[in-house]
Amino acid sequence: MTLHFSVRLLAVLAAFLITRIGLADQGMWTYLKTVNVHAPGEVEYEQYVTAKWDYDDDDDGKSRFDFRHEFEFGITDNFQMAVYLADWRVKTSDSDGTVTEFRTSALEFKYKVSDPVTDAVGFAAYGEFKIGSEKFALEAKALFQKTIAKWNFGYNFVLEAEWEDNGPNGARYVNSKGKIANYLGVAYQLVPSFSIGAEILAITPIPDWAGTATTRFYAGPALSYRGRGWHITTTFEVGLNRVPGVERFQLRTIFGIDF
Repeated sequence: MTLHFSVRLLAVLAAFLITRIGLADQGMWTYLKTVNVHAPGEVEYEQYVTAKWDYDDDDDGKSRFDFRHEFEFGITDNFQMAVYLADWRVKTSDSDGTVTEFRTSALEFKYKVSDPVTDAVGFAAYGEFKIGSEKFALEAKALFQKTIAKWNFGYNFVLEAEWEDNGPNGARYVNSKGKIANYLGVAYQLVPSFSIGAEILAITPIPDWAGTATTRFYAGPALSYRGRGWHITTTFEVGLNRVPGVERFQLRTIFGIDF
C-alpha cells in the first residue's frame, strides 16, 4: 500500500509539474514576450506571419503580410538568444500592385531575472539588434509576467529606435524615428495544451524624435495550443481608434517547433 501510494503521489506531482512547465514555456501571446527562457541546449524554430489590412483614410486598397524566421537557443538557466534569419514582407496596393521587400536580419537577447511562478513578479530584460540594406534598429523591452494557478498576466514596455532609407552620395539610414509601446496580456489555461486570452496594445510613434504622433490602440483575443514538440498561437487585433494611414486590423500567427 505504501509503495502504491508513493507511485500514485509521484505521478500526480509529475503531472502537475508538466502542466506548469507547459504553461510557462508556451507562447500564450504573439505580441507580448514572456519572461521564461529555454533551458541550456534547447533550440526552437518559430515562424511568424502577420497580416495587416484596411488602412484608415486610404483608398489605395492596401494590405500587407510580414514574415519572420527565427531560431531561439537556450544558453544558460537564465539567458537565451535568438537569430532572425530574415524579416520580409509582401505589400499589395491598387497603385503599385504586389511588392516583396526584404527588411532585416536580427539578433535577440533575453535575460531572466525573476520567475513568474515562484517569485512575486517575473521579470526579464530584452534587447534586439536589427540590420538590413535600408534599415537599422535597436529595441529594448522590460518584460513582466505573473502566473497564478491557471492564469497568466503579462506586461511589456517597449522602446525602439530606427534609422531607415538610403540618401544621396551613398548615405545610409538617413531617416530616424522611434516608438514607445505598452503591451498588456491575460491568458487562462483551459487544459494543459490549450489557453485562451487577450492582448491590448498601445503604440506611440516618435517621428524624427521630435514629439510623438497619435497613439494607436489595438485589442483582441489570443488562442494558443501546444502539441508534442510544437505549438501555435494566434492573435487577432482590432484598431480601437482611427489613425490616418494605419491599418485597422492585424492577424498574427506564430508556429513553433522544438528541437
